Amino acid sequence: MNAVRTDLHSGKKFRVREFRVTYEGGMNCLVSPYYEEGGGTVIDWV
Repeated sequence: MNAVRTDLHSGKKFRVREFRVTYEGGMNCLVSPYYEEGGGTVIDWV
């Protein structure tokens, strides 16, 4: 959970433990802390 990832949409780095869960489109999505800025979900982390 201490791994550092980059949100491809915002270009910002974060620690995996900072992720959030949001409910959208009838399902739960794992999102980066910068989700509002660019919409980065777990498939957009590198």
